[in-house]
Amino acid sequence: MALAALGRFRPQQSYALTVLAQGDAGAVFRAEPMGAGRAVVVKVGANRAAVARQFRRQRQVWRALKDTGHRVPRAMMLDADLPVMIMEHIAGQSLRALWSPPVLADVTLRAGAWLAGFHGISAAQRALETAPMLRWLDTLMSEPLAAARVRLGALATEAEGQAATYAVIHGDFHNANVMLTPGGDIVGIDFENAKPNLILRDIFLFLTDTGGVGGPAPLPAFMAGYGALDMPRAVLRFVDGYLATAAAARALNSGQSGPMMRARLATLLPIANGERGLLAPE
Repeated sequence: MALAALGRFRPQQSYALTVLAQGDAGAVFRAEPMGAGRAVVVKVGANRAAVARQFRRQRQVWRALKDTGHRVPRAMMLDADLPVMIMEHIAGQSLRALWSPPVLADVTLRAGAWLAGFHGISAAQRALETAPMLRWLDTLMSEPLAAARVRLGALATEAEGQAATYAVIHGDFHNANVMLTPGGDIVGIDFENAKPNLILRDIFLFLTDTGGVGGPAPLPAFMAGYGALDMPRAVLRFVDGYLATAAAARALNSGQSGPMMRARLATLLPIANGERGLLAPE
């Protein structure tokens, strides 16, 4: 499918494909021209609607950010018949590949600044509604998190109706979906979400999910790049505990028990249980 779409994109050009990523949701290829021309990236999805959604969202974000210094690969073509999109290839390395102490603070600060610019496209405040969040969380709950759920009930009472910031979030903002170019630019990749949600979701995921590579992102560096969270402390405490409990529940329900999962739970459970704060440090 990738070569078929490339044939429609540039009929006179031949390409050599290199797999960049592959999984149940599809595959991503770098397409190098055989001869003159620039490389492109081809995403082959399992779902045509999801690929079309990512194409529309990526094009919208590229237009909004292109003059701000916050980079996104330009969406170049959506194949109307295949679940395939073609986008600009930007050379660089993922932050996950660079995740080491000598550069951690710097790349984390830059990632925070990129995310602030991305959220700024659509950010708006509205009253926090905790009841739907807790109802959804209850579908995931297991006995090891019973105390965390009781604590959340009390935090919800304080946070209900207070102002929280929403935006069309990235939805999968971890260090493998952020790149650093040789010129020092930060590039956000791989997003298809098009619905508003709490901006704190993107921030929490980046700060807690490193894919098992090294330690968590340093909070001070990230917040120096992102800027202040203009929300009441009650909202920050509730969302902090809610996101940690939900992520821990999914981890426990997965049945996985390897070193990466144990490390993730070691990060999440103290936040869920109120032993430490992340978004709202004690």
